[in-house]
Amino acid sequence: MVLVGGVLAVVAARGPDGDPLLPDRLHALRPAQDGTYRMVGSERDSRTGRTVDTSETFSVEPWFEVGGVKHQITRAGGAAEWETAFRHDGAHRLRESAGGVSQSWDPPLRTYPAPLGVGTTWTARSTATVPDVAGFRRVTTVEARTEVADAATVEVAGRRVRAYVLHAWVRTTVTSTNRADGTATTATSVTEGRSWFSPEHMLVVRSHRATTVDGGAGGQRYRVVRRLELERLEPA
Repeated sequence: MVLVGGVLAVVAARGPDGDPLLPDRLHALRPAQDGTYRMVGSERDSRTGRTVDTSETFSVEPWFEVGGVKHQITRAGGAAEWETAFRHDGAHRLRESAGGVSQSWDPPLRTYPAPLGVGTTWTARSTATVPDVAGFRRVTTVEARTEVADAATVEVAGRRVRAYVLHAWVRTTVTSTNRADGTATTATSVTEGRSWFSPEHMLVVRSHRATTVDGGAGGQRYRVVRRLELERLEPA
């Protein structure tokens, strides 16, 4: 979840229109091209019943190497960041931080497997524990199931883009336990939907997803539907 995870190592064949064809399998994943990207679209929140314009800006840092494995840090909106390692079996999220709180995933959360192609399915389950956040112990568990359901050509920023269509289901459970009296509260969110991953541009270029939250602010249940598309195919 969600999530910019891995990219194609080589795309060589081209179709009659000159665009790169999708390979049957992506056998190696590597870091994305560094730069700043922006997704734009709409968001509908069941609490207000309104649909509003929304956007997400994220910056991809130049990759670096640790023990022969390439790593990359992505920052979103200046308030959050995450680190991904690109191993022989895929892309794995190692840690992330938001609001000044950092957490590490155990085991590392696999965001994309290798090889990757139409028909590929994978599951992931990981937990991150923060011993103390303003007097609370916080445990976050993510369970995900993803399938590369199809390949498609979509128009993004006025250009035709070939992409893999990913269908994903992600459940995130956050349990906060008061360190003073031991009382605990749990919030659960489930995100389902599709994303379009372009090997040529090394990015998710379109995303249609709905998130249902139980036990959020005030303990209420609500649903947020977001439709986003990459504003431009090259980084700023």
